[in-house]
Amino acid sequence: MIRIEALWLSAAPLDMRAGMDTLLAQVVRVFGEAQPHHAYLFSNRRGTRLKVLVHDGFGVWLACRRLNQGRFHWTEGQGGVALTRAQFDALVLGLPWQRLGDGGVVRHTTVKSLLQTVAHPYFLRISCGRNKSRSAECRLSCC
Repeated sequence: MIRIEALWLSAAPLDMRAGMDTLLAQVVRVFGEAQPHHAYLFSNRRGTRLKVLVHDGFGVWLACRRLNQGRFHWTEGQGGVALTRAQFDALVLGLPWQRLGDGGVVRHTTVKSLLQTVAHPYFLRISCGRNKSRSAECRLSCC
C-alpha cells in the first residue's frame, strides 16, 4: 500500500497528455518540491479528467480518472490547495468538496441544487433536513 500523508490540489488546468516528468515539473513549479508521501492532483480545463501524482519516497506513481458524466469540482485561480481525506474522497466522486462540512454533510438549499452538482447521483443515498441553525443540510452516503 502507498502511504499518503498530504493531498495537494493544483488550481491551474493541465494538458492531460502530460506524463510523469511534465507533472513533476508542474509540482516543483506550483508547490516548490515533491515531498515524499504527498499526492498532487491535476485536472484538465473541462474538469472531466483527473491525474494524481504520488511521491512514495522511492519513486513516482501516476494515476488517472475520468468522469463520463458530470465534472470534478475544482478550485479557481493559481497555486495549490491542501485537501483533507474527506475532501479528496468527495472530489474523486464528483461531489462539491468545497461545501463539505462535518460528518460528510454537503450544504445546499435544495435537493435539486445538490443533484445538479453531483456527477453520479444514482450512486448516492441523500437525506436532507435542517440543522440547529435551521439551514438546510443534505447528507450523502454511497449506496
